[in-house]
Amino acid sequence: MRFFVFAITALLSGMSVLSQESSADEQNQSWYLSGSYSTAVWSSDYWVEDYFSQKSDAVVSHDNPRFKDFNNYSLGIGLRNGRFQTDLIYENFGTIRWVVGTTVDRTPRTYDSGEMQIESTNLMLQVSYDLYEYDKGAFFVTAGVGQSEHHVDTAILNISGTQVEYADPSNFFHTSFRGGFGLRHPVSDKASLETRLNYSDYGMARVYDASTGYASYAIKMQAIEAGISLKYYF
Repeated sequence: MRFFVFAITALLSGMSVLSQESSADEQNQSWYLSGSYSTAVWSSDYWVEDYFSQKSDAVVSHDNPRFKDFNNYSLGIGLRNGRFQTDLIYENFGTIRWVVGTTVDRTPRTYDSGEMQIESTNLMLQVSYDLYEYDKGAFFVTAGVGQSEHHVDTAILNISGTQVEYADPSNFFHTSFRGGFGLRHPVSDKASLETRLNYSDYGMARVYDASTGYASYAIKMQAIEAGISLKYYF
């Protein structure tokens, strides 16, 4: 909630500054609504056991750890002012799956496979700047900061056809960051279409171990995302 208030304040402050700095481009100033979809073309495979020495069943190794369904839909509101666009965006990832192959713990015990499910959202304040304009389109760069929330619903390991639950439900909040670039092209007097490629860091999702209570196992929620946005100006 605090970040939401901060983001609204920063959005309005940024708009005020841009209005003062871009008086020559006032004819290009307008509010807009946006809808977007993004999917990860690369995602981190980093994982760690923070309390390894205190857990007899701590994970030692995974085969082929990776994300599945690392996608998000978003809605935003923003202001275009000359070459600048300032957005406040809410992103919903639904359920992201972290899947692993053969896994070995300290016991030692070997599992056949495993899966962790993370429900993630992100609220981000984002600024774009048109580096190069061509015809009616533009090449732009983007930077953003926000707050992400990761809810770990379940985490299981499979051994000989039996599922072993090793996580209690948990929520974690992190500062998120983004940088990227894209192309914008008008599709009408009131709408434009953007294609983007961003690197986003949404912090870490953690597992509360069901037996010890430690927030021990963690993965990095980082991705390079390809996305498309439709903006309607009014």
